Amino acid sequence: MSTAVLKPRRARRVSGRLEPNAIEPSEAPRPEHPKSTKWVLLTSSKGGSGKTTTAYNIAAFAANDGLRVGVVDLDIQGALTQWWRLRPKEAPLIRHFHATMDSFQGALDRAAAADLELVIIDTPPAIEAFDGAIRLLVRRADLCLVPSNQGGVDPSVAATWLKFLKRERARAACILNRARTNSRSFQPTKIELQSAGKLCPFEVRDLEDIKETVTLGLGVLELAKANGVEDYRGVWAFVRSELSLQDSEV
Repeated sequence: MSTAVLKPRRARRVSGRLEPNAIEPSEAPRPEHPKSTKWVLLTSSKGGSGKTTTAYNIAAFAANDGLRVGVVDLDIQGALTQWWRLRPKEAPLIRHFHATMDSFQGALDRAAAADLELVIIDTPPAIEAFDGAIRLLVRRADLCLVPSNQGGVDPSVAATWLKFLKRERARAACILNRARTNSRSFQPTKIELQSAGKLCPFEVRDLEDIKETVTLGLGVLELAKANGVEDYRGVWAFVRSELSLQDSEV
C-alpha cells in the first residue's frame, strides 16, 4: 500500500484555477468547438466498468504534463466530483464542472470557455437511457473511451457499445480495466474487445493502489511508490497519440 504523498513534479504554467442495437446512426453534423480543445468522453452502458477512475487518472497525467485540463462530471452519483473535492491544493490544477445528463450543455459551454487544452467527460451507467444526450456527447468528443472489466458479461457489453459508437462514426477505443493477466479469461477478453473495435494496447491491472486513489483526490502517479503508474502511463500515451496532443510549455 502506498502513502498519500504527492510525487515531485515539474513546474508548469497555470492560467487560473436502448439497447444499443436499437440506436440508428445520427446524421447531424458535429458541433463546432475550439480546435485547441480536445474532448474525451468516458462512456459505457454498464456500471462499475472504471469510467470515473479512468477519467481522473487521465486528467492527473495530463495536468502533470503541464496541460490545462478539466473534468466534467455528468453522473448523478458524483464520484468524480467527490474525488475532485478531495484533491490537495498543491496538486496540479484540474478544473471541474458538474451537471446531469438532462442539463449538461451549460457545463460543456463553461468548459469550452475556460481556455482548456483537454476536457474529460464522465458519464453515468445505463447511458443508453439518454438517447438524445449521448448522441450529442458522442458528436462533441474527439475520442470516446469504453472501459471494460475482464470476464463475465462485461466484454460483450463493451463490444456492443463499441459497435454503436462505430455506427455513430465516433473515434473510439476500449480499455481493459481491472485486468488479471494470469487469469484464463485475460486473452479471450482481449480478443473479444479487439474484434469489436480498437483496443488500447495497455491494460490497467486490478491493483489496490489504483483503488485507493478515489479517496485521496489523486491520480496513481501522484502517490509515492504506487503500483499501477505504468499502467495509466501507457493509457495516457495512447490517448495523447490518438488526440495528437503536444507538450505544453513548462
